[in-house]
Amino acid sequence: MIRIMFFSIVAILILSSSAEAQVYKCTNNAGKVEFGQTPCENSGSKEEVISLPNKGGSSIPIYPGATLKTKDVGDGYMDYFEYKSTDDFNQVIQFYTKSAGENNCEKRFDYQTNCKYKKVPGYKYAEVAVAKEDGWVLIILTKTIK
Repeated sequence: MIRIMFFSIVAILILSSSAEAQVYKCTNNAGKVEFGQTPCENSGSKEEVISLPNKGGSSIPIYPGATLKTKDVGDGYMDYFEYKSTDDFNQVIQFYTKSAGENNCEKRFDYQTNCKYKKVPGYKYAEVAVAKEDGWVLIILTKTIK
C-alpha cells in the first residue's frame, strides 16, 4: 500500500512539473491587449490562451504572430534567431516578462529589455532581447551551447 502511494505521488509530481503554463491574451472592446496568468476579467474581452513550455522555463516561447527574420545556427558556440513583430513594443515585453518571470527581465534602455531563461535543454545560457527598431519590434533569441 505504501509503495502504491509513493508511486502515485511521484507520478503526480512528474506530471505537474511537465505541465504547460498558460498565458491569457486579453483584448478589451477598445482593442487594448494585455497578457496575464489568469483568464480575462471583463466578460466582453476577447480571450486567447497561449500555451508556454513548462513552468521551469525549459524553453523560450516565440511571441505569437512574430515572423522569423534571420537565424544563424550550427557554429557549435551559439544559436541566434531574430524575429520581428508589428505589435506594440510594451505588449511584446509584457509577454516575455510573463514567460521568463519579472525577476529574470531587465530594462536596458527605453527601447530594449532583456530576459534570461534558465534550464533550456541543450544550452548553457539563453536570453531574449526585445527592442524597437524602425517601426518593428525585434525579438532576438540567443542560446549559448554547452
